[in-house]
Amino acid sequence: MNAVFYVVMVGLEWLAARTGLTYVEINIIVYFMVLPFVFAAMLDGVLRRHWLKPAVVAGWALALFVLPDFNAFSERLFAASVAFLMLFGRIGMDYTAASVVVCVVVPGLVFAGLAAGWVVSRRMVARSELRVAA
Repeated sequence: MNAVFYVVMVGLEWLAARTGLTYVEINIIVYFMVLPFVFAAMLDGVLRRHWLKPAVVAGWALALFVLPDFNAFSERLFAASVAFLMLFGRIGMDYTAASVVVCVVVPGLVFAGLAAGWVVSRRMVARSELRVAA
């Protein structure tokens, strides 16, 4: 768990250094903007609809327009995330383990599930196209 946590942390620090944003801002962008957008795009692909992606983008565009200070917002949201992860101490998980489970394992499982759903969806489309062509 510690190695995975360290790799993710170093990756986020690298992104922060390259973009001029803080570690906390990058963390919020990755986990609250980029990942939800990726999941929305994948779910749109599974459902063969294209409304979740625009909804996620519109929601964040509106939030960023309304927020007076993204850094302050990021700090508050990050603190709330840390507090949430610390709650896992009640079941014997420290912050590092909880971070890996919630921020790496769960998104990985969601990604895998959506990828499998996308494959199944594409196969169903291909089969229906074959039936129509026959």
